[in-house]
Amino acid sequence: MPNPLYLAAVLAAQNLEAFQPVSPEREPAPAKPLAIEFADEGFDFETIFELEYAAQPAPRPNRDELVYLRVRADRKRDRYVRELWWLVGQDHLPMVTGLDGISSPSWSPDGGRLAFLAQSEGKPQIYVHWPEQGRTALLTRVPDGVKSFVWAPDGASLAFTSPLPAPNPSRVALPKPPQGGKWAAKAIVVDRAVYRRDGRGFVPKASLHIFVVDASGGAPVRLTRGCAQRKAELTWARGSVIFSANPHPDAELNPMAFDLFAVDVKDRSIRRLTSSGGPESKPIASADGRLLAFLGHEDEGKGWHPDRLFVLDLDSGEVESWLADRDISFQALRPDPKGWLLAWVEEGVGRVGLAEAPDRLRTLASNVEVGGGGRPYVGFGLSGAFGGTSKRLVVARRNASRPSEIFEVGRRDTRIVTLNPGLSELRLGPLQGGRTPSGVAYWRLLPPGLSTGEARRLPTLLEIHGGPYASYGAVFSAELQLYASAGYMVLYANPRGSTSYGSSWADAIEKNYPGPDVDDLMEVLDVEVAAGRADPDRLHVTGGSGGGVLTAWLVGTTDRFRSAVVAKPVINWTSFALTADQSPYFTRYWFRRPPWEDQATYWRRSPLSKVGAVKTPTMLLTGEADLRTPIAESEQFYQALRQRGVPSAMVRLPGASHGIARRPSHLISKVGHVLYWLKTHP
Repeated sequence: MPNPLYLAAVLAAQNLEAFQPVSPEREPAPAKPLAIEFADEGFDFETIFELEYAAQPAPRPNRDELVYLRVRADRKRDRYVRELWWLVGQDHLPMVTGLDGISSPSWSPDGGRLAFLAQSEGKPQIYVHWPEQGRTALLTRVPDGVKSFVWAPDGASLAFTSPLPAPNPSRVALPKPPQGGKWAAKAIVVDRAVYRRDGRGFVPKASLHIFVVDASGGAPVRLTRGCAQRKAELTWARGSVIFSANPHPDAELNPMAFDLFAVDVKDRSIRRLTSSGGPESKPIASADGRLLAFLGHEDEGKGWHPDRLFVLDLDSGEVESWLADRDISFQALRPDPKGWLLAWVEEGVGRVGLAEAPDRLRTLASNVEVGGGGRPYVGFGLSGAFGGTSKRLVVARRNASRPSEIFEVGRRDTRIVTLNPGLSELRLGPLQGGRTPSGVAYWRLLPPGLSTGEARRLPTLLEIHGGPYASYGAVFSAELQLYASAGYMVLYANPRGSTSYGSSWADAIEKNYPGPDVDDLMEVLDVEVAAGRADPDRLHVTGGSGGGVLTAWLVGTTDRFRSAVVAKPVINWTSFALTADQSPYFTRYWFRRPPWEDQATYWRRSPLSKVGAVKTPTMLLTGEADLRTPIAESEQFYQALRQRGVPSAMVRLPGASHGIARRPSHLISKVGHVLYWLKTHP
């Protein structure tokens, strides 16, 4: 070990210059913050606080009325505020405001009451609202909050899920502090593989249990016992509550072993309904309670499995796979009052015959997406329902130029809730789609004022989606509009590995990521450069999560980019696989063997293995509370770049989890720092 006095002398010699007197003339002027310039009458940071979007429409049964969730950014609280609004004829009224975390509005079967979730003392609880009386009451007060709920068919009660913490006694008898003494907090003993979750932090040991509560109030009745892990989705059928649970003794290490069960509300007996080798969830019962539709797949150990549609006959116990010949992945199911089934897929929403014609999926609406503040993902946040006297489908939908609003779907789709009138006064970047010669779908978002047919060399930002099993689409994105308004053509694509294009497209990166998706992204650039739109000397790249992985990989394998911003990445697959909040899942489904058995593969797929070739000025950007891709991943790449002398910086967002854009100021800070890096490396 080196002599500490010798090390001190060396360090002192290296820092002598820092102690030399500096004259006022030599004092360096502090750098001024870079002011980002946006297009005149274009999107800017202030626009983020002016946007609203609609979600979770709930038509009132047998009446031409609608309740929906209206979301806006609160500048003072730096939060997205959720309110319930009521559409009655031509009247558009606030129904429930002033509560935090409002979600999941659901009418009672007779339409007389509206139940929803909202925060009470920091926990989500069930509230009930009586529209005619204008009265709202708190229905549940369970200690750890409510995850989900569903009305009973007769409207007399509601079933709901709530976690129950397991006891965590002290493992060793230790002395106690003297009276008035203040010792350090007690040690936390961890004996689980999954003990923290992104966005929540450390989670105590708990199991999700099912309760029933009278709709008029009272103490909830607990229906389930034991320690099986459960999913939140519930449905009623013939006096029982159907749920999905993983009863495996090592459920954390076998995260896909979910089957369907039924618990009788009267005697609390539980019977198993399915037993397969994969996860089964999201059950929906037919109106007569005879058929049970659900989603699932055989566990093949792949990184991504398409969820298929199954129907269980509760009388015979027979299970059929419906639409098995269609290479699509189902996302969610909803009941249809006409005896059909609403099925959400990544491309939109369709109708399947629950009683007949099970081989037919009739598409009803596309671009059924919620949101508008973040990136242009599709296949998430799907919401809609049948209802009203017309029994028509009502959905939340966004397009290329507007955040999500409410539409009634029929022969002619009708917008029934219009938000953001000020957007019509802004100059937005025009969006156009295309495909590369090898079939990669991509989009170009131009700066405001340019024509999509105009050939002009533009500074270009390649923005890469995460996942990697996810998909972008031609939908509104405030984040990308900010980049376009700052003068960049934004390219985004669905390379191999993306969902929405069938299993073979997604499986192209199975146990091989990064892989051919890198070639697809570069092909998009080549097409746009050859078309005379992208300036080959002013190319930039950024991406978050899986997109951060690919961004870090690209700068380690090519020098084509002027700058790069690597957001919330995986840099070292070994450290990620053993520190991420879902560690057992990643080691089991994204790799063939754990890192101690196959270190060569983990290293070969790690961007850190390419850092020795990086020359591109690179910024790292991650939330300090990120538990999905912990900030230590970014720190590894940053330290390697600094020690190699590559121009680099690291942006740490205090309090931000993996979903950086969950707070308006975090979204603005993220985009602002990306633009700062691009502008300082033109």
